[in-house]
Amino acid sequence: GIPLLLHVVGSEVKEGFLGNGQTVLTTAQQAEDMTQALYDSGITNLTLLLSGWMKGGYHGASYGTCEFEKQVGSRSQIEALGERVTEAGGRLVLTVNPMKANKDQIQYKRQAALNTMTDPVKETVPNQSLMYPDTYYLRHSQAEGFIREASDTLSEFELLFEGAGKYLYSDFTVND
Repeated sequence: GIPLLLHVVGSEVKEGFLGNGQTVLTTAQQAEDMTQALYDSGITNLTLLLSGWMKGGYHGASYGTCEFEKQVGSRSQIEALGERVTEAGGRLVLTVNPMKANKDQIQYKRQAALNTMTDPVKETVPNQSLMYPDTYYLRHSQAEGFIREASDTLSEFELLFEGAGKYLYSDFTVND
């Protein structure tokens, strides 16, 4: 019973000429096939972590959305995947990121936390070849609201709220 964490990305945003698109990396059926192959090899203590299941992809989904990306799998297909993983002794966990977002996922002037200079709190990776070198930290009220909404809307799923226990940052937003 050696535990295995299998992190699978369903879809991701891709940069386009006139607008961004999306690339499907793993469908629900492909994730099921992977888990079945692992079970057939004797690995039964499996946690399947699914990111990029939301409409728009991992870095392309609008902040706050809990809508499933149909190209990855409909809600019922993801539920069925979870049932099959659970029946085999594993578990399915969906990732949700309530703490950070890029400029295309939010209206950063209205949703990003503010520092003492009233500038948006952000993290910048010094690599200009990245599609999104800047990542914004969300206002506490935004993060709390998204966590509540996701918990209610996706109550039948196990959820991993990325960064919720990791980041401790100040928010100097006034009259939010």
